Amino acid sequence: MGLFLLLLLFKGSLFSWFLNRQIEALNKGGEYTFHIEKAELIGFSKVEFTSISLCKNSGDSLAFIKNLEVVIRPAKLLSRQQLFKSMALSSGFIQYTRLISEPADTNSQVEEKEETAQDEGLPWKLYQAFERYFPSQIAISDFHFNYQDALGHVGIAMDSIQGNQDLLQGIIVLKDDQSAQTWHVSGRLEDGIELRAFAEEKQALPALYQRFGLDLRSDTVAFSLVKTGMSPEGLRFHVSASILELQLFHPKLSSDTLGFRRLATEMDLSAGYGYIHIDSSSRFTVNEVEGNFALQAPLTRSGNKYGLLIKTEQIPAQNFFNSLPQGAFDDTRGIKASGELAYTLRFYMDGSKPNDLVFDAYFTKKDFKIQQYGQSRLNKMSDEFEHTVYENDRAYRSFLVGPNNPKFTPIEDVPQKLIQAILVSEDPSFFQHGGFIIEAFRESIATNYKAGSFKRGGSTISMQLIKNVFLSRKKTVFRKMEEALLVWLIEGQHLTSKERMMEVYLNIIEWGPDIYGIFEASQFYFNKKPAELSFPECIYLANIIPRPKKFKYSFEKDGKLRQYMVDLQTFILRRMLSKQIITPSDTLTYNPYIRLQGAAKNMVVEVDSSLFDSLIIEEAPVLEIIP
Repeated sequence: MGLFLLLLLFKGSLFSWFLNRQIEALNKGGEYTFHIEKAELIGFSKVEFTSISLCKNSGDSLAFIKNLEVVIRPAKLLSRQQLFKSMALSSGFIQYTRLISEPADTNSQVEEKEETAQDEGLPWKLYQAFERYFPSQIAISDFHFNYQDALGHVGIAMDSIQGNQDLLQGIIVLKDDQSAQTWHVSGRLEDGIELRAFAEEKQALPALYQRFGLDLRSDTVAFSLVKTGMSPEGLRFHVSASILELQLFHPKLSSDTLGFRRLATEMDLSAGYGYIHIDSSSRFTVNEVEGNFALQAPLTRSGNKYGLLIKTEQIPAQNFFNSLPQGAFDDTRGIKASGELAYTLRFYMDGSKPNDLVFDAYFTKKDFKIQQYGQSRLNKMSDEFEHTVYENDRAYRSFLVGPNNPKFTPIEDVPQKLIQAILVSEDPSFFQHGGFIIEAFRESIATNYKAGSFKRGGSTISMQLIKNVFLSRKKTVFRKMEEALLVWLIEGQHLTSKERMMEVYLNIIEWGPDIYGIFEASQFYFNKKPAELSFPECIYLANIIPRPKKFKYSFEKDGKLRQYMVDLQTFILRRMLSKQIITPSDTLTYNPYIRLQGAAKNMVVEVDSSLFDSLIIEEAPVLEIIP
């Protein structure tokens, strides 16, 4: 009893002594100054602070709080949870200015291991801090978070936030140098966080557009996060999220604004031990499409295991096409289809063994049939059609692909050796596959991962053709997705025969500067009709398809083929021989030293012999794509 009375009499002095000790410790480094103008302990659980500030000794203010009131739970001082019962904060700011980013020192393996170990435990430490220090009741008014760097200013203003376990509501203003957006937030804080928010005006989210070129707008956003325990993968949460009427634009995603009516997910997520895991029981909704998904991704630079699973339910095919986002998939817009579809994608890669990666992607269909084409006639390649060539995303030239074009060359008038050489160098199984070669995708992913950059693609002739006939040449994520869907539809529904696809390919592909189709190519390089091309000339034309505008480095000034190109010609010849496309007798009179005879001869560029090595290196990827 006497000890309690002493504490009661001297609690104010003890509190002041303890607080001053903490302030002295914070200021001991000399770089910053932490100051509290007034602090008062009321009873044993309530503390009122006035004018809290943190400044650099250079004079810059980093943080300021005019009034702060906290109520603690004394019984929780020794525990690790729910220390603060309530917090009321008014008028203040936290601001950070980023001047120079210095790269981390990567020379010390010890430091890297220590950093990795620290990072792997970070999710658990953050959640522990959240459980210990986040109050059950909060009241915040006129408080600002400000961030400044070379790209400008980003701010979050909490005009008014009131919350407890049963109800959280308030107004938050997001802003950058160009715009501000007011969001109304409601939810609760019981056993986690549950939030619902909507913006007063549907405009681009500040900071995202200014910094990343991402225009993101939506109606209602809902989010909840609840801790569900620990697992071998780390701390587990159940996450629910949904966005209504999302509009999204970024030039790398799509040429137009993407529109989604509803995106939603229910996921079981675990974080820790260097990775984030999303369990395969997790669900997603994209408009009318629903399914399961799973994810594994590293949280640290040392992590190298990646996994992704997407598996939709079997749904009416019409629902699938109705769910494709606005602003993309224009060529399938308006398709009427019957039957059912489901989609599966599986991917797993251990970065230490990239060649053993797992990759599969396919549709499962049941009684699927296209009843009506959309805005583009997907079977148009079966008949004569007008083809438009694009240069730098602009329409450059148009011509008919069919008998009414005098330059059109039927497939029977194209030398068989040219077709065979193209198949060997571009797509050996074109006449057998259904538009895709999964193994080529696997090899492409492994090669690019090991190189740390894009070195190799997995495109088939079908994919190249659909890209040229139906789509713009602008490289975006959703254009690539649309390309894959169109290939699957055209090949899977046999909307155009393989022979006709090859015929179209030969008549539209680029073979040089403003040279399109085999007729123009034969004239431009050799002053011949396609049927008159020699075997070596056929191999040469097949060889330059990946880089047609660079032909001018392939020849000497007198029009004779340079040696490094002769070696590439011989390589393709050997491939044709090994695949028994040609016989040894076909090589007896083979002379790779072809000469330019057409207008191309006047465009040859004289190159110093010291540059030949770099040219050969540049051609190397062509050889890599030959199976």
